[in-house]
Amino acid sequence: MFGITFHLKKLLRKGFIGFLWSCSVFIGCYAQKKPLNVLMVVSDDLNTDLGSYGGPAITPSLDKFAASPGTMQFDRAYVQQAICCPSRSSFLLGRRPDTTRVWDLKTQFRDAPGAKEWVTLPQFFRKQGYISAGMGKIFHPVKYMGKYDDIAGGSWSMPYFHGIGGEDTKHKLNATNCGVNSSIEDDNLYTDGMIAEHAIKTMRNFSKAGNDMPFFIAVGFHRPHLPWVVPSRYFDMYPKESDIPLADYRKPPTNYNITGAQSWSWDPQSGPRHCQPLYSMTYPNVTFPQYGLVDDAIARHFRRSYWAAVSQMDHNVGVLLDELEALGLANSTVVLFAGDHGWQLGDLGEFGKKTNFERATRAPLIIRDPIAYRSGKSSGRSTSLVEFVDIYATLIDLALGSDYVPKVCPSDSTHVDICTEGRTLRPIMENQKASNVDRPAAFMQYAHCMHDDKVWHDACANASEPHVMGYAVRTKRWRYVEWVKFDKKSTQPFWDKVLGTELYDHTENNIVENVAESVNVVNKKEFKQVVNELSKLLRQGWRGAGGDQQLSKSKESEKSTEPRQRSFVTIDNTKPRLDIHGKIMNAHDGTYRKYGDYWYYHAMEYGICREPMKYGCTQTPDHCGFRDNHNVSIWRSRNLSSGSWEKIGNAMECQKLEGCAVAYRPHLVYNPKTKKYVLFVNYVGTGHAYKGYAVYSSDSPAGPFHLENNVLNVSRLCPGPIASAPCGKAQAGCGKYIQMSNAP
Repeated sequence: MFGITFHLKKLLRKGFIGFLWSCSVFIGCYAQKKPLNVLMVVSDDLNTDLGSYGGPAITPSLDKFAASPGTMQFDRAYVQQAICCPSRSSFLLGRRPDTTRVWDLKTQFRDAPGAKEWVTLPQFFRKQGYISAGMGKIFHPVKYMGKYDDIAGGSWSMPYFHGIGGEDTKHKLNATNCGVNSSIEDDNLYTDGMIAEHAIKTMRNFSKAGNDMPFFIAVGFHRPHLPWVVPSRYFDMYPKESDIPLADYRKPPTNYNITGAQSWSWDPQSGPRHCQPLYSMTYPNVTFPQYGLVDDAIARHFRRSYWAAVSQMDHNVGVLLDELEALGLANSTVVLFAGDHGWQLGDLGEFGKKTNFERATRAPLIIRDPIAYRSGKSSGRSTSLVEFVDIYATLIDLALGSDYVPKVCPSDSTHVDICTEGRTLRPIMENQKASNVDRPAAFMQYAHCMHDDKVWHDACANASEPHVMGYAVRTKRWRYVEWVKFDKKSTQPFWDKVLGTELYDHTENNIVENVAESVNVVNKKEFKQVVNELSKLLRQGWRGAGGDQQLSKSKESEKSTEPRQRSFVTIDNTKPRLDIHGKIMNAHDGTYRKYGDYWYYHAMEYGICREPMKYGCTQTPDHCGFRDNHNVSIWRSRNLSSGSWEKIGNAMECQKLEGCAVAYRPHLVYNPKTKKYVLFVNYVGTGHAYKGYAVYSSDSPAGPFHLENNVLNVSRLCPGPIASAPCGKAQAGCGKYIQMSNAP
């Protein structure tokens, strides 16, 4: 707690708090909605067995949350890959696995080409002036620059909290049978309890700090990931093991391997292999059959233990939400709850994730809009097909507004820091029947290199893999899968080298029960046309299914003869502004204008004083004559009011302009006739003896700018140094103005 408070005090001393969200920073600033806080809660390995989804797990806290005003539960939410690292990398970047190049548990997304500059979800909010705090498991634990949790990548502004060393970590997994009915009843002695307690302290400190700075808090609970070591009272919530129901269809699909799919797609019981008795049947020698199934007694134990772990996780979520309400933050905080992927509990004979089946790829997604919460709007359930890659744009839209939602990524987004391959779900939350976001299909995939015929692995066996990728498309009725040869270097599938196919009919009534995938109907004659259409849709991918509509619109707008621009606002020079690193900018004066998605600020920026002012009205040591590197600098930001400005270059350098000592009052306009951006800059010489008005032009507000005209007024103001005449009043015969010509 001391660490959190101390860190906030440091932020206060640095000037972070109190002005970032104040319109008084600008003269003429328009009224703007105060940014909303964000609380993002992620549960590891959580399927849709929650009570609110109609499942058997006892989850009163999440059921209450799903039914609370302003909340939308998405019943058809699909992850992009059913395993931790690829899924989390995807929704925390808003990009799909073939873009992040993360297909296993050992790959760091920052190692992908250009990814060192990619902006994660918490990093995006941090750049908008938020305090970003993370705890538990948010990113999958793969080191970058020697640190986990993207600490070195810049996602967090607060020290990260891991919560390691709980009671659940004291049981070696391969010495247990996965589920442990623990006699230690205090939740705060378990890792997730520690994480929940830290989250509460963080919220309390933010609420007491007296700051107007919004927060982004990400809380990652480990349960119901293995091991299922939880207090006995959570086991007691369920019947004894002999009365626990088994999965509704607990063997591989009929005709599963009719086209050769099973050898590529079957996950060889990766969950139980971590525990006894399967562990001893796997290491050091594999004696468990290639397509072996877990016996009923072990299956019942696994299912009861999993649900007990879900109930403990639910308790910890309830602790957070109750505290949010008690602190008065529920009315100003967007809340998202999600699992990172599903988990098969004997469904289709599988225990684990790591497949393209429904139970592995479908996961809970519940979001509450605080504005709708305040208004008492009824909760809702959406059956629209949505994807976890949508989380990035959705939280930005709800917390900051649609102006901040990133553009859709181009086909090659290697050098695009901020973009999304999803879409905002806000329209669905505001109108469940919103057709403009009701996509025709969801897309997911799985890499075969994560397992061989007998044992599942943490990573691909060698650097050239994966060689085989299973791509799946889910429509409201169908799930279709193609296993194809894959080239890792180009991230391209070889669609002409199909190794196996699967088709599952979820019926025209949109039933999502596991039994719908009990038969692979890909070779049925009556579905030949369906297969052809779904194969075409799968190969077109999410862009072909309408996922790049925003991109098409943005391309059309780029073809316009006149860029989007809004009224400029003048700077109040007495107020500081922050750059992307949180440092006060050495820049002031000038104007802001919005072109496209960015606000551009062309500002007067002082350089280093080389020669004190010898002439002029005010003879003080603080005044400077010639300066080195005195510029009109160019800054840009997506958010006018928050700051977080990025310097992208200089529009002009005073020392390169003859007679220039100080440049001031830069002003940028756009000329639609010449399609030029025109920059007007006042400047003066040493001792204010010379005054000029230079004109520059560029094809872009980002530059480069070229000098067009420097003859607006280059006369000496006075014949010599100013001694007795009042400052600023030229003597007789001074100050002849020459008309500007050839203006761009």
